[in-house]
Amino acid sequence: MAGRFTGQIVFVTGGASGIGKACVRRLVAEGAKVAIADADGARATALAVELGPDHALAVAVDVGDADAVEAAMARCAAVLGAPS
Repeated sequence: MAGRFTGQIVFVTGGASGIGKACVRRLVAEGAKVAIADADGARATALAVELGPDHALAVAVDVGDADAVEAAMARCAAVLGAPS
C-alpha cells in the first residue's frame, strides 16, 4: 500500500547496500524520508543523490560509536525535520 510511511522519518543503519539498501528504497517508495546511515559514506551519498534530497539524507557513521550515532541522529532531525 503506497504512502503508508508518508510523514515519517526513518534512520536505516547499513542502508547503503544489501538488505539495508532495499529497505531504504521501499521506505522511500512508501513515502518516508530516510536517513541512510552507513560506514561507507560514499555509497550512502550516491544512494541519497539517486533518491533525491526530498527523500533521503546520507550519514556516514560507525554505529559502534554511541556519540557518533547520537550526532548523526541530531543531524537527521535538523535536516529532515521531526516526524509527524
